[in-house]
Amino acid sequence: MSSLTKQLRGQLPGMLLPTADGLGQGSEQLNVRYTAASDKNVVYYSVGNSPRKFNDSQLANEKPYAVLTEYKNVADPGSLINYQAPKSGLPTVKLEDGVTGTEEGAAGSTYLQFNQDKWSFVVRASNVQGQKPEPTAKTLLELYRQYGLPASSRQASVQVDVGESLGSLNTVIAWAKGTSVYQLKAHSTETAFKMLKSLQ
Repeated sequence: MSSLTKQLRGQLPGMLLPTADGLGQGSEQLNVRYTAASDKNVVYYSVGNSPRKFNDSQLANEKPYAVLTEYKNVADPGSLINYQAPKSGLPTVKLEDGVTGTEEGAAGSTYLQFNQDKWSFVVRASNVQGQKPEPTAKTLLELYRQYGLPASSRQASVQVDVGESLGSLNTVIAWAKGTSVYQLKAHSTETAFKMLKSLQ
């Protein structure tokens, strides 16, 4: 990871990058590719059957377990971050002492939201698949307590769809740093938090 990050820094100067891959296993087959443009940089992290060269063109065929995007010189950060203000008048769910979420249903899904500091957290569960948002929301709160989240220059958001599967990128975390908006998508919420804790 350290050599890949060093190479990324050479290509994407100034971009915040994780120094930990966030994986429990598979680190030895870690692969990284990136795209760079005037308005955004995108880094794709994947695990393959074997490690490939940095930014190998073949890596486009691998499903990333995490994708980190930096949107540069953003005029309207709020539209990218999708922060949700606390809601009232909805059924409440106690997640821990002092933290209560609100729950609402829409289009076959149940959304459970809670807010901490500058961050809104929204968990979406599929009613069709019989999912419940509460266990995931409690885990999310525990991860936040354990790892924290990046300092954001404005309100920020975490959105999680219940259920993890390879390549699904069900966790989306977005925040602002100066004129840039960062977004990390990951197939595992815990992996996302571990990566973000190591940002430099």
